[in-house]
Amino acid sequence: MSHRLINFAAVGIIALSLISCTPRNPHFVGGNIYLSQGKYDEALKQFQIAVEEEPENPDARMALGKVYVHKSQYKMACEHFDKAIEIAPNKLKEIKSQSGYFEIVYYNAGVGFIKQRKWDGALNRFKMVVQINPDSAPAYNNIGYIYGKLNQEEPMLEAYQKARQIDPKNTKAQFNLALYFMTQKQKYDRAAQLLEEVKQLAPQIKDTYRFLGVCYSNQEEYTKAEQAFLKAAELDSTNKDVFFNLGLVLIQKEEYQRALDALKRAIQLDPEDTEVLFNMGIVYIMLEDYRKAIDAFTEVIRFQPGNADAYSKRAEAKRELGLKQEAYEDFKRAMELKGE
Repeated sequence: MSHRLINFAAVGIIALSLISCTPRNPHFVGGNIYLSQGKYDEALKQFQIAVEEEPENPDARMALGKVYVHKSQYKMACEHFDKAIEIAPNKLKEIKSQSGYFEIVYYNAGVGFIKQRKWDGALNRFKMVVQINPDSAPAYNNIGYIYGKLNQEEPMLEAYQKARQIDPKNTKAQFNLALYFMTQKQKYDRAAQLLEEVKQLAPQIKDTYRFLGVCYSNQEEYTKAEQAFLKAAELDSTNKDVFFNLGLVLIQKEEYQRALDALKRAIQLDPEDTEVLFNMGIVYIMLEDYRKAIDAFTEVIRFQPGNADAYSKRAEAKRELGLKQEAYEDFKRAMELKGE
């Protein structure tokens, strides 16, 4: 799933006025002056001193947090906003009254935690987003995603359901839920059902078809898998994994020439992919083109000298060509690598 930072400039956020401390701290006053001049580093220093001198002053905390926002340091900003609320709970009302601004700050902080895979921190930030704006479907999407990573299925389902209630045409909730069932629960039938819903709502999302192909492959519904991978390839002709998986599906359907064509496309996109090369060798054996099979397995061995299976399969191909001594050497090497 992609998590995108929200750009303040793009949404036209107006700079917020700061509330003066009582009594007026000279560093707080100086910080406001620098802030009004756009001198954020100088403002930061002044507000940091103000907080050091008056650590329980909620206005100083709020001011310091807003400077961190100007510097795009959203996690630091939220730490000071949270501290201000802890000191003076009425600050939450102030934050809600300026919801557009603070929603973006906490959202971006949550995205930062997700990128670092710090799930608890991310969860706290997105929960604050929905406290500020209860109708934020993107925030509920992220909450569901995080609960999925924490393997907490019930709150995950609740969050995604809330996102879908807020925005019935929201495909991200279904998509993320499908990924959860596919990757963490291996419930491919449930994942496929959700992805089919996404396909109906947004037919041009290319990853939908790729993951549908994976789900149908794991259910051994190879015709549906083939159709999904073909559509994925149509939407993105540069994704080698699509062509590789299409090749595997066609092998299962015993359509070896078509499988070879798909694998050749994959190897064009990444000439050093040993999985693709290995499966090309398998297909060449099935097509009784043993010399090309030998070439494919030789390439695998060139990139992976310790690949016992490649030696074993190359030996098979050599044996079919009557190269008995060479086949014996490859079989011997395969056994050595396997420790047999």
